[in-house]
Amino acid sequence: MQRKIIALVVAGVASGGAVAQSSVTIFGLFDVSLVTNSAKGRTYGINSSAMQASSIGFRGTEDLGNGLRAFFNLKESVNLLTGGTGSSSSGATTSGYNNFNSSANVGLAGSFGTIIVGRQVTPVFATMGAVDVFNAASGGIGQQWAMGNVTGWRSPLTSLVMPLTSNNAGGAVLASSYAGGISYTTPNLAGFQAKVFVTAGNNITGAPFSDNGIRELGASYNNGSISANWAYNSTSGKVAANAVTGVFPRNITESTHNVLGGSYKFGGLKFAAAWFKAKYDATLQATNHDNSGWTLGATYQTGPTRFGLEYTAGKDDIVSTNKDNILSFLADYTLSKRTNLYAMLATVGNSGNASVQPIWTSPSLNSVPGNALDARGIRDTSLVLGMRHSF
Repeated sequence: MQRKIIALVVAGVASGGAVAQSSVTIFGLFDVSLVTNSAKGRTYGINSSAMQASSIGFRGTEDLGNGLRAFFNLKESVNLLTGGTGSSSSGATTSGYNNFNSSANVGLAGSFGTIIVGRQVTPVFATMGAVDVFNAASGGIGQQWAMGNVTGWRSPLTSLVMPLTSNNAGGAVLASSYAGGISYTTPNLAGFQAKVFVTAGNNITGAPFSDNGIRELGASYNNGSISANWAYNSTSGKVAANAVTGVFPRNITESTHNVLGGSYKFGGLKFAAAWFKAKYDATLQATNHDNSGWTLGATYQTGPTRFGLEYTAGKDDIVSTNKDNILSFLADYTLSKRTNLYAMLATVGNSGNASVQPIWTSPSLNSVPGNALDARGIRDTSLVLGMRHSF
């Protein structure tokens, strides 16, 4: 349950007027767990964010009248082991990690829809979570995505460094899961909504609008029992003007991503299926392979307990011997509206150069010959016992 912590009137010093701030709310989710993993020998540890990302944030809203409201969102990752904030996968800089790496934005909402400007969850990444039956980062299609399509991470299928897939305004490399830009979401029309998101120019002086930017579209339908989600991403190349001529080279498209999924809920049963495809520019094929994956899963809610089963398969669309599969089990027990206990068991089979880990906070596997965590050709299993608390 979220708690309102501030309700005040702020004097407008410059204008001499006053602005009524309806509310500011602090919120968060903390996820901590015990984990054991079988990769290259049994290991044990305590991890943060095994099932969902631990975070803390602030949001505020102001009623402007006539159905119009202004709002802001600030949200950052929290590591429950170190007490640190920020995330290496969402904006590493030479001096550390970005704070408020998940959200740092302002916006307007009304009968016309919602406009958000600033750092925010991109439609493709949001769709990945929406179509996963566990609604979690670990296991399933979310695991494939997290391991293969975030700046700086190694591909799960080729173990090659991915290209930059977002703008790096402000000196920080921003992952494709979160980026600074502008988005517009339509009103909910009988369950249908659409969203468009763009970044532009990468803060390169004189750069074309489309240069080194992200362009995404998303659409969804939800009537309570049936939902369907789709999103598309196109990310342009990172280029700069020639130092001598000042001319910008041609703009290439580094990557495109498609995500499609849906679910059906009947009583306590929920079934979900999803598919994704990542495709890279021909000039990058030597070092980055197209890849795709699909997932099929189900959950059953009985009283305070939810059980789940999910199967996911990923493959290299260029080298067919690079592939993986993940089988995941979930048991989630609700203690209260804010607190859950959970257990996840996941096993992954890697073939060729695939090196996927079974659960988000398992050891970071790779395909470096001779390395202790070289996961090629092995089956790896992780068991996680954890607790989530939200407020």
